[in-house]
Amino acid sequence: NVSHCLSGNIHDHFNDHGYLFTWEDRKTEHLELNWSEAREFCRTRCMELVSLETKAENEFVKEHIYKGHIRYTWTSGHKCNFAGCDRHDLKPINVYGWFWTGSLQKMSPTTNRIDTDWSEYGGIGRPQPDNREYIQGGAEEECMAILNDFYDDGIKWHDVACHHRKPFICEDSDVLLYSAHLPN
Repeated sequence: NVSHCLSGNIHDHFNDHGYLFTWEDRKTEHLELNWSEAREFCRTRCMELVSLETKAENEFVKEHIYKGHIRYTWTSGHKCNFAGCDRHDLKPINVYGWFWTGSLQKMSPTTNRIDTDWSEYGGIGRPQPDNREYIQGGAEEECMAILNDFYDDGIKWHDVACHHRKPFICEDSDVLLYSAHLPN
C-alpha cells in the first residue's frame, strides 16, 4: 500500500536511507514488539529492520541508542537456522551463518571482531553470539539485538531469543518502496 509506505515517520537520514527509531516518535515511544512483529511493522511501511552493514552506519545507530537512553533494540540480524541453511559455507552456523534479513547480506564471521560489533561477553561471560538462553534450557538465540551496556560492555551486538519484546529501528527498503509503486 503506497499510502502506508509514504505515511511513515523518518527521524533521521544516513547515506540516502531514512530511519525510523520507535523511541523517537510520540506514537511509538513505548512500543516494544518481538522480532517478527517488529519486522512486520517495518515492512508495512516499506521499511525493514535496520541492517548495519558498515562501521559508520553502526556508529550512527549507536548514537541514537545512546542519546535515547534505550537499553536495547532489534536489528534485522538473524541466524540462518532454517531450510537451506545446511550449506557448507554457512558452517559452523554460529560463526558463518548470520545475515541481515533487511538487505539479505551475509554478515562477516562472528569471530571477526574488526568488521562486527559483537560483544566480548554476555550473560554467561562468553563472547557473543553465545546462544545463552538455549544453553540454559530456553529458546534459541537466533535474532540480533543491540544492547546498551546491558552487561557493562558498552553498546554492542548480542544474539537474543526472538520472542523478547524490544523497541526497534526501521530502515528504508528500496525493494519494498519500488514494489509498492508497481501497478497492480
